[in-house]
This record gives sequence, structure tokens and C-alpha cells, in this order.
Amino acid sequence: MKNELAARLFDNFFVGGWLLASGSETNAVISTSIREMVAILLYATSEEVYIAILAARIAFDRGA
Repeated sequence: MKNELAARLFDNFFVGGWLLASGSETNAVISTSIREMVAILLYATSEEVYIAILAARIAFDRGA
């Protein structure tokens, strides 16, 4: 019986919200139980990673 799950493109969560990464490289997520692709993740750019790290550092320093 084939599972009818459609692969989904997921956004990245950083700086308090969900944003679509602007990178062009993707990573397919394969479910080990059904052996099918269930999601597609966009890699963040180095600038987006820097912003996420900076936001995390600020939140940590403020005790959030």
C-alpha cells in the first residue's frame, strides 16, 4: 500500500518568525518507515545563519 503523503517545502524559523530561506540548495527528507520523501528543506544562506545566531545570542543575553 503506497502512502499518499506529498512532500512539503518547509520554511525556517528564526528572528521570531517563519521565513523562507533564500538559498538555492535543498535537502530531501526521507521517512525511514515508509521510505518516501516527506519534506524538502531549503538550506539557509550564510547571511541567514549569521542573523539567526545573532538573534539567539541577543535573546540569551536578555534571558529570554
